[in-house]
Amino acid sequence: MANLDNDQLEILKRYKQDLRRGNLSKLAKDLTSSISKYDRGEIIAYMIEHGIDILSAMSFIPEQGIKDLENLPILMIPGNIETIRKNGIIRNPSVKEILIEHGVQNIDSNAITNNSNLTAVIIPPSVTTLGAGAFSHNPNLKEVFISDGIKVLPRGLFEGCDDNIVVKANFRENKADRLRCVEGEKDWYRTHLKWVKD
Repeated sequence: MANLDNDQLEILKRYKQDLRRGNLSKLAKDLTSSISKYDRGEIIAYMIEHGIDILSAMSFIPEQGIKDLENLPILMIPGNIETIRKNGIIRNPSVKEILIEHGVQNIDSNAITNNSNLTAVIIPPSVTTLGAGAFSHNPNLKEVFISDGIKVLPRGLFEGCDDNIVVKANFRENKADRLRCVEGEKDWYRTHLKWVKD
Protein backbone atom coordinates (compact mmCIF):
# COMPACT_ATOMS: atom_id res chain seq x y z
CA MET A 1 0.00 0.00 0.00
CA ALA A 2 1.00 3.59 -0.52
CA ASN A 3 2.88 4.98 2.46
CA LEU A 4 2.56 8.63 3.39
CA ASP A 5 5.30 10.65 4.97
CA ASN A 6 4.58 12.90 7.98
CA ASP A 7 3.82 15.97 5.86
CA GLN A 8 1.31 14.07 3.77
CA LEU A 9 -0.34 12.62 6.88
CA GLU A 10 -0.64 16.15 8.26
CA ILE A 11 -2.47 17.18 5.08
CA LEU A 12 -4.99 14.39 5.62
CA LYS A 13 -5.40 15.29 9.31
CA ARG A 14 -6.59 18.75 8.25
CA TYR A 15 -9.55 17.06 6.59
CA LYS A 16 -10.17 14.48 9.32
CA GLN A 17 -13.68 15.66 10.25
CA ASP A 18 -14.76 15.80 6.61
CA LEU A 19 -13.37 12.33 5.98
CA ARG A 20 -15.28 10.92 8.96
CA ARG A 21 -18.50 12.43 7.64
CA GLY A 22 -17.85 11.20 4.10
CA ASN A 23 -17.67 14.77 2.81
CA LEU A 24 -14.78 14.62 0.34
CA SER A 25 -15.54 17.68 -1.78
CA LYS A 26 -13.15 20.14 -0.06
CA LEU A 27 -10.27 17.67 -0.07
CA ALA A 28 -10.99 16.73 -3.70
CA LYS A 29 -10.94 20.38 -4.73
CA ASP A 30 -7.65 20.99 -2.92
CA LEU A 31 -6.11 17.84 -4.40
CA THR A 32 -6.77 19.20 -7.88
CA SER A 33 -5.54 22.72 -7.09
CA SER A 34 -3.64 23.86 -4.00
CA ILE A 35 -2.03 20.60 -2.88
CA SER A 36 1.14 20.12 -4.89
CA LYS A 37 1.32 17.42 -7.55
CA TYR A 38 4.13 15.73 -5.63
CA ASP A 39 1.79 15.18 -2.67
CA ARG A 40 -1.50 14.53 -4.41
CA GLY A 41 -0.62 11.27 -6.15
CA GLU A 42 0.50 9.59 -2.95
CA ILE A 43 -2.49 10.94 -1.00
CA ILE A 44 -5.02 9.82 -3.62
CA ALA A 45 -3.35 6.39 -3.88
CA TYR A 46 -3.40 6.05 -0.10
CA MET A 47 -7.11 6.87 0.04
CA ILE A 48 -8.02 4.54 -2.83
CA GLU A 49 -6.06 1.69 -1.26
CA HIS A 50 -7.83 2.31 2.08
CA GLY A 51 -11.27 2.16 0.46
CA ILE A 52 -11.99 5.90 0.58
CA ASP A 53 -13.90 6.84 -2.57
CA ILE A 54 -12.08 10.10 -3.30
CA LEU A 55 -12.55 9.81 -7.09
CA SER A 56 -16.34 10.16 -6.72
CA ALA A 57 -15.80 13.73 -5.46
CA MET A 58 -13.43 14.84 -8.24
CA SER A 59 -14.30 16.27 -11.66
CA PHE A 60 -10.94 15.43 -13.26
CA ILE A 61 -7.80 13.45 -12.54
CA PRO A 62 -4.92 15.92 -12.35
CA GLU A 63 -1.34 15.43 -13.45
CA GLN A 64 0.23 12.72 -11.28
CA GLY A 65 -3.19 12.30 -9.71
CA ILE A 66 -3.12 8.51 -9.44
CA LYS A 67 0.33 7.03 -9.05
CA ASP A 68 2.14 4.27 -7.20
CA LEU A 69 -0.91 2.13 -6.43
CA GLU A 70 0.53 -1.09 -5.03
CA ASN A 71 -2.50 -3.18 -4.15
CA LEU A 72 -5.30 -2.57 -6.65
CA PRO A 73 -5.52 -4.85 -9.71
CA ILE A 74 -8.64 -3.17 -11.16
CA LEU A 75 -8.94 0.61 -11.22
CA MET A 76 -12.45 1.99 -11.79
CA ILE A 77 -12.72 5.56 -13.07
CA PRO A 78 -16.22 6.84 -12.17
CA GLY A 79 -18.40 8.72 -14.65
CA ASN A 80 -18.23 12.02 -12.73
CA ILE A 81 -14.61 12.37 -13.90
CA GLU A 82 -14.74 14.46 -17.10
CA THR A 83 -11.06 14.37 -18.02
CA ILE A 84 -8.00 12.28 -17.28
CA ARG A 85 -5.19 14.79 -17.69
CA LYS A 86 -1.65 14.29 -18.91
CA ASN A 87 0.23 11.82 -16.67
CA GLY A 88 -2.95 11.44 -14.64
CA ILE A 89 -2.59 7.67 -14.15
CA ILE A 90 1.11 6.89 -14.01
CA ARG A 91 3.48 4.27 -12.55
CA ASN A 92 0.89 2.03 -10.86
CA PRO A 93 2.58 -1.39 -10.64
CA SER A 94 -0.44 -3.31 -9.33
CA VAL A 95 -3.06 -2.08 -11.80
CA LYS A 96 -3.88 -4.70 -14.47
CA GLU A 97 -7.18 -3.33 -15.80
CA ILE A 98 -8.65 0.15 -16.05
CA LEU A 99 -12.43 0.31 -16.42
CA ILE A 100 -13.70 3.76 -17.38
CA GLU A 101 -17.38 4.38 -16.65
CA HIS A 102 -19.79 6.19 -18.96
CA GLY A 103 -19.54 9.94 -18.38
CA VAL A 104 -15.80 10.38 -18.81
CA GLN A 105 -15.24 12.52 -21.93
CA ASN A 106 -11.54 13.20 -22.47
CA ILE A 107 -8.35 11.21 -22.11
CA ASP A 108 -5.52 13.66 -22.68
CA SER A 109 -2.12 13.06 -24.29
CA ASN A 110 0.02 10.63 -22.27
CA ALA A 111 -2.77 10.35 -19.70
CA ILE A 112 -2.41 6.65 -18.85
CA THR A 113 1.28 5.84 -19.08
CA ASN A 114 4.13 3.81 -17.60
CA ASN A 115 1.89 1.33 -15.78
CA SER A 116 4.12 -1.73 -15.96
CA ASN A 117 1.49 -4.47 -15.53
CA LEU A 118 -1.54 -2.87 -17.19
CA THR A 119 -3.08 -5.35 -19.66
CA ALA A 120 -6.52 -3.92 -20.58
CA VAL A 121 -8.41 -0.62 -20.82
CA ILE A 122 -12.15 -0.31 -21.49
CA ILE A 123 -13.36 3.03 -22.89
CA PRO A 124 -17.10 3.90 -22.92
CA PRO A 125 -18.96 5.72 -25.73
CA SER A 126 -18.94 8.95 -23.69
CA VAL A 127 -15.20 9.36 -24.37
CA THR A 128 -14.91 11.53 -27.48
CA THR A 129 -11.27 12.65 -27.31
CA LEU A 130 -8.08 10.62 -27.10
CA GLY A 131 -4.84 12.60 -27.00
CA ALA A 132 -1.62 11.59 -28.74
CA GLY A 133 0.14 8.82 -26.83
CA ALA A 134 -2.78 8.52 -24.40
CA PHE A 135 -1.85 4.90 -23.57
CA SER A 136 1.86 5.02 -24.37
CA HIS A 137 4.59 3.09 -22.56
CA ASN A 138 2.40 0.47 -20.91
CA PRO A 139 4.59 -2.48 -21.99
CA ASN A 140 2.07 -5.24 -21.16
CA LEU A 141 -1.04 -3.55 -22.56
CA LYS A 142 -2.71 -6.17 -24.75
CA GLU A 143 -6.35 -5.10 -25.19
CA VAL A 144 -8.13 -1.76 -25.51
CA PHE A 145 -11.89 -1.60 -26.08
CA ILE A 146 -13.25 1.54 -27.74
CA SER A 147 -16.76 2.48 -28.81
CA ASP A 148 -18.79 5.02 -30.79
CA GLY A 149 -17.55 8.21 -29.16
CA ILE A 150 -14.06 8.03 -30.69
CA LYS A 151 -13.77 9.47 -34.19
CA VAL A 152 -9.99 9.60 -34.62
CA LEU A 153 -7.21 7.34 -33.38
CA PRO A 154 -4.37 9.80 -32.73
CA ARG A 155 -0.63 9.57 -33.24
CA GLY A 156 1.43 7.33 -30.98
CA LEU A 157 -1.60 6.11 -29.06
CA PHE A 158 0.11 2.82 -28.18
CA GLU A 159 3.79 3.73 -28.52
CA GLY A 160 5.91 1.54 -26.27
CA CYS A 161 3.11 -1.00 -25.69
CA ASP A 162 3.03 -4.74 -26.42
CA ASP A 163 3.57 -5.40 -30.16
CA ASN A 164 0.64 -7.84 -30.12
CA ILE A 165 -1.89 -5.39 -28.73
CA VAL A 166 -5.44 -5.70 -30.06
CA VAL A 167 -7.64 -2.62 -30.34
CA LYS A 168 -11.26 -3.80 -30.27
CA ALA A 169 -13.80 -1.37 -31.76
CA ASN A 170 -17.55 -1.78 -31.42
CA PHE A 171 -19.65 0.77 -33.36
CA ARG A 172 -23.36 0.71 -34.07
CA GLU A 173 -22.98 2.43 -37.46
CA ASN A 174 -20.88 1.79 -40.56
CA LYS A 175 -17.35 1.29 -39.23
CA ALA A 176 -15.74 2.76 -42.35
CA ASP A 177 -17.47 6.09 -41.72
CA ARG A 178 -16.91 6.26 -37.99
CA LEU A 179 -13.19 5.96 -37.29
CA ARG A 180 -10.15 7.61 -38.85
CA CYS A 181 -6.49 6.93 -38.21
CA VAL A 182 -3.78 9.56 -38.40
CA GLU A 183 -1.61 9.57 -41.52
CA GLY A 184 1.46 7.40 -41.19
CA GLU A 185 -0.15 4.93 -38.80
CA LYS A 186 -2.90 3.47 -40.98
CA ASP A 187 -0.93 0.29 -41.67
CA TRP A 188 -0.38 -0.22 -37.96
CA TYR A 189 -4.09 0.15 -37.21
CA ARG A 190 -5.01 -2.08 -40.16
CA THR A 191 -3.03 -4.84 -38.45
CA HIS A 192 -4.07 -4.23 -34.84
CA LEU A 193 -7.67 -3.01 -35.08
CA LYS A 194 -10.39 -5.66 -34.73
CA TRP A 195 -14.11 -4.97 -35.21
CA VAL A 196 -16.32 -6.85 -32.78
CA LYS A 197 -20.08 -7.23 -32.35
CA ASP A 198 -22.09 -6.46 -29.21
